[in-house]
Amino acid sequence: MNYKELFDKVQSGHADALPTYVELKKYADDLAQYLEALKEQAVNEFQDRWGGRECNVAGAVVTAHSGGKYDYSGVDGWKQAKDNLTLLEKQAQLAFKAGGPVLDEETGVLTQPAKYVPNKPSLAVKFPKG
Repeated sequence: MNYKELFDKVQSGHADALPTYVELKKYADDLAQYLEALKEQAVNEFQDRWGGRECNVAGAVVTAHSGGKYDYSGVDGWKQAKDNLTLLEKQAQLAFKAGGPVLDEETGVLTQPAKYVPNKPSLAVKFPKG
């Protein structure tokens, strides 16, 4: 598939954007599945064949990349703080939906409404299974 050619046709007015978008989305989804399926094998090959050192492959510079995330579960007070934040977020969302600050009569706490920031308009494209 020549995706640049498809894009150029839309930009020049020779093709409609929506069907082209859907076609490219399907291609991108399929491509993402194949990339994911090859990722572990490619990492292993990088380690075994190139010794995990920077190399040039098909015109690209390939380097090792590793990441991670922090696990706070063993930090005293973290779960309670997270639960408190989740509760505050829900209360602020309710205040937004109510149109202004909300008073919790049990605790006397006044919760200010959250600010709603909409995303840019987008499209959801779903393909039938199979």
